[in-house]
Amino acid sequence: MPAVFHQEILQASTTTKGTSTVTFDFPQTPQARMICGGPRTGKTHRLVEHAAKLVSDGASPRDIIVFAATPDAVDAMRRRLARANEALTDVDVMTVREFVMGVLSSPEARELTGREPRVLDGYEVSFLLEDMKRTGIRPKRIKGMLGFFYRCYTELENIIDPEWLELKEEVEAHTRLTMLLDSQKAYLEAELSNAAYRTLSSDESVLARFKKAHVIVDDYQTLSKASQVVANLIASESICIAGDPGSCVQAFESYPYVAGMGEFANALPHASHEDLDEAHMGADRLSAIQTLYGHAELALEKDGAKACAPTTAQGNDAFEIRECLNPDDELTQVRDWIRAQIDEGTSTQDIAVIVPGTIWERRVAKALREANIATRPQSAAFATGGDIRYEDACRPARVLCLLSLAANPDDEVSLRAWCGFGEYTVNAQVFDEIREICEREGNTLRETLTAMAHGMVSADSFQFASEAETVVHAYEELGHHLEALAGFKGKALVTRVLGLIYQEERPSLPLSLAHALSLANEDDDAASLYAKIARMRLFPRLPEGDGVRIMRADACCGVEAKAVAVMGVVNGFTPPHRAFDTVAVAPDRAEAMRSRAARELIVSMGLASDATLVTYFTEVPYREAEKLDLKVECIFIKDGLRRARVAKSILLD
Repeated sequence: MPAVFHQEILQASTTTKGTSTVTFDFPQTPQARMICGGPRTGKTHRLVEHAAKLVSDGASPRDIIVFAATPDAVDAMRRRLARANEALTDVDVMTVREFVMGVLSSPEARELTGREPRVLDGYEVSFLLEDMKRTGIRPKRIKGMLGFFYRCYTELENIIDPEWLELKEEVEAHTRLTMLLDSQKAYLEAELSNAAYRTLSSDESVLARFKKAHVIVDDYQTLSKASQVVANLIASESICIAGDPGSCVQAFESYPYVAGMGEFANALPHASHEDLDEAHMGADRLSAIQTLYGHAELALEKDGAKACAPTTAQGNDAFEIRECLNPDDELTQVRDWIRAQIDEGTSTQDIAVIVPGTIWERRVAKALREANIATRPQSAAFATGGDIRYEDACRPARVLCLLSLAANPDDEVSLRAWCGFGEYTVNAQVFDEIREICEREGNTLRETLTAMAHGMVSADSFQFASEAETVVHAYEELGHHLEALAGFKGKALVTRVLGLIYQEERPSLPLSLAHALSLANEDDDAASLYAKIARMRLFPRLPEGDGVRIMRADACCGVEAKAVAVMGVVNGFTPPHRAFDTVAVAPDRAEAMRSRAARELIVSMGLASDATLVTYFTEVPYREAEKLDLKVECIFIKDGLRRARVAKSILLD
């Protein structure tokens, strides 16, 4: 039976505000197909069959593009296609982000947007936030507005409705945000698909160059609305999507659009619908997952979406929800379970452990290494942290920044960052004045900083003279560092960079950065090494090779595993403690938190093909419970120490 959806029809929807009327038409494709089903119902298998059918009917593999949810899912999809048909190895498989970065690299996109295909990294966004505070608006309000802007970018609101900003405060904040990004010629991640859509829809010749005859999208629900629209826009003959709103998690893109499948169905009434109700799993696991759907569905319906919960079990896999005494006991039992899976013949690369956060990730990795079991932690594929305002904390970011400037001394994002590291205000005040000089004189940031360093622009002429002197000193230091790096390549370049940043101290690097730097080849100069690292950070993957994958729930979409352990399923982790706060958190907000946590468990518990273990613990030292923000049921004394009683997640009941 066709899926039932409860969304407004997007096709030719008209928005009117004041005297402005804007019409946005959902892209139309001659042939459209939608496959809806929960975990392990065979959605991805149907997509592979769809691609094989296109080729057997005469389509060239080069005319087909497949979008997967994450870079790891891209690798898994390539393997699936290769197993199905050797000809399918020539099909383009990528994330939407990779595709839109190709669009934004085009001359037309550069001219239209005035920006380069450069995405702000995590620490670079921190500088942007500090610069935004110069508006005089309260920091908490700024963060709230930025979240609103980002969501609107991903949902194309600034295109659908040119008058999308109503409050004067919003207009002022957005004007400054745009100015800062334009001056640095860089993008926020949330802007990418929005800018690509504007580029493709503004020039038919550009769209024709990027169109594909056949577009296939897996885990459609994990994409932002802008990415969903781009995928539809580039399909000239057919589009086939698969997904489940009940499995909507933020896998790779900001603000996944849970109502997208309903809008696809409504906007393309000629699309064929296929509902997959039979799940390839045992009855016990299906029952637990159906319970999770019950927790997720109410919030989904409020967002205009309907989940595709499977109704029939077809399989006999192993499934267990296991109570553990405390986190140490949980860790021991999961380790022993993994050892048993290995002894039964399961390869470590086919085993995954889903953890509630980085603390659990480190504990699991340490325990497995001590048991001589290889691991592949998710942290090796993610960005570094560190507070940019404190010199010791921001040194990993300074390593990246110095490499970036060694690769391109004119990079304005990195120049801004370098001259602000280690300062509590990150020199935001003086950079406003520097930008004014750049605009007035028509100079680049590097030219203006050079003029300041040579005394052609006196620091005393700035309102914030002491901060201006700090910027000059930082820029002069950069010059010395770049001279010291000249001619170095590969490992020697990495060693030199680390020596300049850490001086005599032993470098203390986050796993992600250490892993990235370890990949330097002997012939890598600064430009090639930084390009390699920038791509790794824009398209993070788990490390290659054997080893148990240790990851969070949002990394599960589209990947394959035979045995999966889901750990720490207790109130406070899943759902978060805030979901139980009836005073500070509005009921709708708490419901949304529970729904999101339920969807993450649906994805986690639906991943394995052969065996799934779900664990929770019932007691923990009280101080640790506070640190982890767990929901404490009661406090008791044991062996002279205060301990907290915690309960398994309400989502499992």
